[in-house]
Amino acid sequence: LVILLKDDLFIEKYIDEELKTISNICKDIKRIEVDDKDICIYYRGFSIPNQSIVGNAVLNICNCKIAAIIRHDLTGISFRSREYNVREIAKKLGGGGHIKAAGAPLKINRLFKIALDMLPDKLRKAMLYGYIEKLLRDSIAINKNGSLNVSLSKILRLKKRFKN
Repeated sequence: LVILLKDDLFIEKYIDEELKTISNICKDIKRIEVDDKDICIYYRGFSIPNQSIVGNAVLNICNCKIAAIIRHDLTGISFRSREYNVREIAKKLGGGGHIKAAGAPLKINRLFKIALDMLPDKLRKAMLYGYIEKLLRDSIAINKNGSLNVSLSKILRLKKRFKN
C-alpha cells in the first residue's frame, strides 16, 4: 500500500509539473518571423515534459509554424513542424531526422556558455534566444512554395565565429 501511494504521488507530481510547463509554454517562447512564417524558439531547460510533448505544445498551443527547441545542456536543437521540411534545417546544421521532426547539434562557444551560466534565468534565455534567432535568420529562407532553403555558406561562417 505504501509503494502504491508513493507511485501515485510521483505520478501526480509528474502530471502537475507537465501541466505547469505546458500552460506557461507560450509565455516562454521567442517568436520570430521569417518570410511571414512563425518560428518559435524555446529553451526547454531540464524539465518535464519530454521533447516531443514540448514540440507539439509549441506548434499547437502557441500556433507556430516551426518549433525550435533548445536542449537543456545547450548541446542540441530540435525542430518540429506540420508544414515544413525541418530536416533540411537540421542537415545544414550538421544534424538530420524526419521531415517533420529533426535535430542538430549546437556548438556554442565555451566562453559564451560560461557567461550564460552566470546570468539570471531571464537574461540567460534572452541571450540564448538572440543567439538562436541570429543562427536561424542567417541560415534559413522560406520559399513561397513552402520549402525551406538553408544557406550552407552562412552556417559555415557562423560555425567559424562560434567554434569551440
